[in-house]
Amino acid sequence: MRPGALLSLTFCYWFGSSVPPAYAWGEFAHHVIGRVAEQLLSPHAQQEVHILLDSQSLADVSDDADKWRQTRPETSLWHYVNIPFAAATYLRDRDCPQDNCVIAAIERSRSLLADRSRAQSARKEALIFLVHFVADLHQPLHCIDNNDRGGNEVAVTFFGEPNTLHSVWDFDLLAHTRLREHAYVKRLQKMIATRKVEKLQRGTISDWALESHALAKAHAYRLPPNGEIRSGYYNANIPVVDTQMANAAVRLAWMLNEALL
Repeated sequence: MRPGALLSLTFCYWFGSSVPPAYAWGEFAHHVIGRVAEQLLSPHAQQEVHILLDSQSLADVSDDADKWRQTRPETSLWHYVNIPFAAATYLRDRDCPQDNCVIAAIERSRSLLADRSRAQSARKEALIFLVHFVADLHQPLHCIDNNDRGGNEVAVTFFGEPNTLHSVWDFDLLAHTRLREHAYVKRLQKMIATRKVEKLQRGTISDWALESHALAKAHAYRLPPNGEIRSGYYNANIPVVDTQMANAAVRLAWMLNEALL
């Protein structure tokens, strides 16, 4: 599966940004996850992040890894993991050859960030990668291989507009809420406040990838026969998007709190 290059004009209209490449979640979702996660950091972790990022926020750097793909093509494989559609488990040799997948990239970044013997520039880069890749891991179509490049080769229409399944999950489901960034942050914070954060933090990185994989099978690929996505699909799946974004923020904050002790 490969993140695609089709564009979402719906996203750009509602969120007022220039037309972005369809990598993962889109700039809007990465910013929201970063902002929510930052509010969940311990005071010490907040200070460490502030120093490492030269006073930038997690949201400010949350989509840098997508920009780096242009000049560092070797990082492109780090944004997803190819767990076969029919698989029930994650097998590293099969799904992440040579450790070139999002699961291994998160593990490397977390380890490097926690290593205070490493140069500050290297730890800064690891932090930026971690912020982005934890979010990518929670986009269901980034954790499944259905021989269609993560849904980029699945043609659909979204409320009458032609698109791809991948782009619908990156942008259009979020855009259809008509919510701006600040409002979406509040929406996720309210959701998190009703849940047991400790429970969300359980499991391994591969466990979380398998959660995304299961959601892709049960939700993303459960399309109307004609591929026409309208209210029924949207209403069934926007709660999945919200839950995954909230989970990403909670788990990212937990990782950073642990790594920056």
